[in-house]
Amino acid sequence: MNAPPFAQPSWLPESFRTTLSAGFVVLAGWLLLRRASGPCALWLLGTAGPAFLASSHLGLLLNGTPHYLFGLSGDQVNRVAYLTRFTDTAGLADPFYADAAPFYPPQWFWVGGRIAALLGVDGWEFYKPYSIITMAVAGAIAFVVWRWLIPTRLAVLFGLVTAMVGVHTNAYEPYSWILICVLPQIVVATWLLCNRLVAGAAGTGPGGAGPGGDGPATWPLVVTIGSYLGLAALGYTLIAGIAALLVALVVALHAWRHRADRAVVRALAGRLAAMAAISATIALLFWHRYLSALITGAETEPSVASDFAPESGAYLPCRCSR
Repeated sequence: MNAPPFAQPSWLPESFRTTLSAGFVVLAGWLLLRRASGPCALWLLGTAGPAFLASSHLGLLLNGTPHYLFGLSGDQVNRVAYLTRFTDTAGLADPFYADAAPFYPPQWFWVGGRIAALLGVDGWEFYKPYSIITMAVAGAIAFVVWRWLIPTRLAVLFGLVTAMVGVHTNAYEPYSWILICVLPQIVVATWLLCNRLVAGAAGTGPGGAGPGGDGPATWPLVVTIGSYLGLAALGYTLIAGIAALLVALVVALHAWRHRADRAVVRALAGRLAAMAAISATIALLFWHRYLSALITGAETEPSVASDFAPESGAYLPCRCSR
């Protein structure tokens, strides 16, 4: 075996990875504080740093086992089965029921299954490295997106913090963390979008179109935010719903603050509608089949959600009599 020769049971892996993480954080802090650190060094630290922290932490924790966290118990049974299903087929399918419209968003599992099939690896065996790689990539993605919004040095810090928080709080669901790690940036981007619209309408922002104008460079943000919401709906429905609610609240807050200016309110409402249309279009790539089965009353539909989720999680609450 290529695993480190730690005697089991032992606290040595935990101590080793803690020491390794602490040493790396000290090194990263030193590089961030040095004014001589150039853009290339900061970009390398921002992308490779979070990836190293997450992968080394989980790699040492899981040394000597082919399984990911908690093995094949609890929810991991469903997740491994889902990834294995997409290792066998590229078509949308439920992990357990033949010919049933899938209820659980497949994005992360579909990508992993297709990569496993390409590499010729069994789905259950690929689940562990794929999860570790996902947690590693999440921190790097957080840095890249933050860099789009804030200075590089601060983005590096946020990327490193994202990696550390992720492995300690959400490593059990890597497919959710890769969406959550970008959620704060989406909220900030929505706030910037609204401010640009307001500044453009007043003619005070750079590139503003004057009173009643569109504002500078708002459409790239609209497309980015709408695409994130759509991809989130393909990966984790709850996160997509929370993200959509936060985006709508930010827009509504700005609309309320500038309710006396109808041009601003119309511009905000138009951008919100555009984001909703983009996200819905992307989401329907997966959800159209389940919604169709739900509307037409397909025989396979009721068993999928209700068998693997409590009634409160599979159905909307209703006080009406049946």
